[in-house]
Amino acid sequence: MLLRSLDQTIYVKLDALMKRTRKDMNKVQLVNRTRNIMRSKFLIIVVGGLAILGVIYAVSLMIHSADYPLPKVRSSAAMGLLQVNPANPRYLTDGNGRVVFLVGSNYWNLMQDGGRTNPPPAFDFDAFVSFAVEHGYNYMKPHVWEQAWHQSYGDDWYTQPTIYKRTGPGKALDGDPKFDLDQFNDAYFNRLRARVIQAGQAGIYVVLPLFDRFSVEDGNTMTDQWLGHPFNANNNVNGINGDPTGQGNGRDTEILSIPAVTAYQEAYIRHVVDGLNDLDNIIWEVAIEPEGNYSRNGSDSFDWLDHMLDYIHTYEAAKPKQHPVLYSVFAPIGDNNVLFASKAEMIAPNGADGFSFDSPPLNGTKVVLIDTDHILWTETKGADWAWRAFTRGAGGFVMMDGGYSDYDDQGGGASYDDAENFRYNLGWILDWANRINLAAMTPRPDLCSTGHCLANPVASGAEYLVYVPSGSTATAILEILGMQRKDHRRLSSIYLPTDSRVTVDLSETPGSLSFEWFNPRTGKVTPGGTVVGGTNRHFTPPFTGGAVLYLYQSD
Repeated sequence: MLLRSLDQTIYVKLDALMKRTRKDMNKVQLVNRTRNIMRSKFLIIVVGGLAILGVIYAVSLMIHSADYPLPKVRSSAAMGLLQVNPANPRYLTDGNGRVVFLVGSNYWNLMQDGGRTNPPPAFDFDAFVSFAVEHGYNYMKPHVWEQAWHQSYGDDWYTQPTIYKRTGPGKALDGDPKFDLDQFNDAYFNRLRARVIQAGQAGIYVVLPLFDRFSVEDGNTMTDQWLGHPFNANNNVNGINGDPTGQGNGRDTEILSIPAVTAYQEAYIRHVVDGLNDLDNIIWEVAIEPEGNYSRNGSDSFDWLDHMLDYIHTYEAAKPKQHPVLYSVFAPIGDNNVLFASKAEMIAPNGADGFSFDSPPLNGTKVVLIDTDHILWTETKGADWAWRAFTRGAGGFVMMDGGYSDYDDQGGGASYDDAENFRYNLGWILDWANRINLAAMTPRPDLCSTGHCLANPVASGAEYLVYVPSGSTATAILEILGMQRKDHRRLSSIYLPTDSRVTVDLSETPGSLSFEWFNPRTGKVTPGGTVVGGTNRHFTPPFTGGAVLYLYQSD
């Protein structure tokens, strides 16, 4: 009896415990099911969102890869010797009163072949000229490599033709005959002249650097450039030692501390000028990204740069033609103020002082050539950046075009998805620069709510060119979320519904003005009608994204 009663009690308790356990298990299963459902919904939302973004991105790529209206083909007949426009020194002129606005691409191998074989593969210069013409360019800039060989991303990289002949006796560090610094290499200088002439026949000006800071370095992604330089004591038969203090680089060749080296550099300048002075389509550049802040024993690179600039000016003064000289940003720590205070007619600043994303209004103390090589390297940040700078008084735009070819695999540069639209926008900006009376226009950020306005606000014959940035883009959201692609690439601009608007102060132009819109994504113009000036007027673009508003009086 007692045992049966005990068994029954135990059974009842066990049964209750099992029921509670089953109930708890059901709760756990319910929680797990709920969690799984929530996970599934979350994944569906995420995947769906990514799919939507993917569709938008694909559509954007289709837009970016669409057939663009081609910029106008430039005529070589209209080219003339450049000088600073005295009426508006923000810009160059060809001597006939016409402003010459410069747009185009930089590329490493335009004058010399480069590659991992010795000799390197030949660069197709004809194809690059055709590429430049197709995109409406009127500018190109090569690199001039002083070294014959260096390490690039861990592998050998060879450059030909070289500036000096390789006659020997003896072998240089790359295994080829040593340089004779008293003999210039005709193959190099003949090619230089032929290609500058060919560019001119296509309506293209050439910025020609004379020296390259990277050629005397011993670091960076390119290493040991100094080991392949003609001024390295191991590489020439003339007894020239460009590194007398044994630093392992050639920086002392660019501070006037070695008179024999300076004499050879001056002889080289004379030889280049003698061969090209008769050509109109030349702009000299003393050096690509010179060291700037380097000094030793009382000599520094600023003195060297100024000496070489003065030497060019003095030597050309006795020649039939005098060409403008460009100073590019000083590296590695550049100071744009030094550029603005220099004797150079043109400057190419770095990204400081707002030049990377939103150029400050330019007062005309220098012609400012904005080069992505100095501010964004091969990245473009889209056409928005260029239009902002154009309406702030920039004198030209240059793209370091790493995406032109498969140079990535050869040791430098980078391609990117929005390059083609940016290239065409450079050509379209040049079309606009040629269409408007740019010589009479100045940056007037006070006249429009966006702060980006070129204007000639007169009572008769007025013109206003206003850039209206897009209010918001999905690209910006993706960048904030950390989804911007690396290796100098970016997602193409994906514009949300129109939310851009601009107010323009037309109080200085009381008459009637016509206006139209230009779409930087498509290259198309949309007529807008007319508006009466004399007061503030409000305008909304008829399409999404950034927009260009042009107001003008036909007379």
